[in-house]
Amino acid sequence: MTHRPQPQADGHPGTTLERVAAIIDGVGDTQAAIHDETLFAADLGIDALAFALVAAAVEQDFGVDLPDGRALQMRSVGDLVSWLDAQRPADCITS
Repeated sequence: MTHRPQPQADGHPGTTLERVAAIIDGVGDTQAAIHDETLFAADLGIDALAFALVAAAVEQDFGVDLPDGRALQMRSVGDLVSWLDAQRPADCITS
């Protein structure tokens, strides 16, 4: 039997981390495993331009507005996942 992530309240399957990892994979050619501790620049080679693409995709997928100032403070995947989880009601979080 295959485990399938349950849809979140917004109807998207998977955890916040899984969804962010899929976005990152779609933006760049990352070969590294993506975890909360994964650093955008050091581990994934994501520069400011690539992160802008990630941020735009995150905004579209999650239906949020990621302020530029806040985005510039994010160093790890976990920073982004935590911020996204904080934008949703507690009963919707599945990271």
